[in-house]
Amino acid sequence: LPDAIITTAELVDANVTQAKIATAVLPLTVGQTWQSVSRSNGTTYTNSTGRAIAVAISCWSSNQTGYFYINGSSLFLGLGRSSYFDTLPLFAIVPAGATYSTSGLDYIGLWMELR
Repeated sequence: LPDAIITTAELVDANVTQAKIATAVLPLTVGQTWQSVSRSNGTTYTNSTGRAIAVAISCWSSNQTGYFYINGSSLFLGLGRSSYFDTLPLFAIVPAGATYSTSGLDYIGLWMELR
């Protein structure tokens, strides 16, 4: 498990440090930076950071529908148009430990993650 995750056993352990508790409950953005990452359509990734991350994607779909999945549940991404230059924007919060992926995309122009 990532270091910031507090297990049930640790909750009853008097040795859980305040620093570990503080790290586990940090709000999104504190100590995180936007990173350009290489991701592929149809591949499942796991957020193993120990904290929630934000995902921002600029993409295109010729079939005019794209999807983003968190833990296998599909979230509607959007409808595109027939032009290559009509991109679909996506912003999502991915919980710690969750899996995430996309489908129906032909092109990913930019994939950024706040982690």
